[in-house]
Amino acid sequence: MSPINWFLEHVCSQVTERFRTQDNLVLVSTDAAAEGLNLHDRCHHLIHLELPFNPNRLEQRNGRIDRYGQQYDPIVRYLFLRGTFEERILLRLIAKYERQVPRGADALQFRG
Repeated sequence: MSPINWFLEHVCSQVTERFRTQDNLVLVSTDAAAEGLNLHDRCHHLIHLELPFNPNRLEQRNGRIDRYGQQYDPIVRYLFLRGTFEERILLRLIAKYERQVPRGADALQFRG
């Protein structure tokens, strides 16, 4: 493992451990944290600050807190401006997502 990769992995594990053990923290992350983090033990709120074009990305992000063993129902929100291109993107993402999700599964919550 290269020194840079070791450093990044080490920092990521420290941040994750701090988030898991301390109260009243807010974790701000990029899509880099969409893989390999299990945050469901301590977190059930997620706010998407930007919208990807791929619904799989949303599912990956949501999966960090929506896992087996989650004590609370995950609450997912999307930050966007109503009446703009962002709202149209979100509506398309939701439509794509709902076509992919099996019938009977929970749909994404749409709140602006």
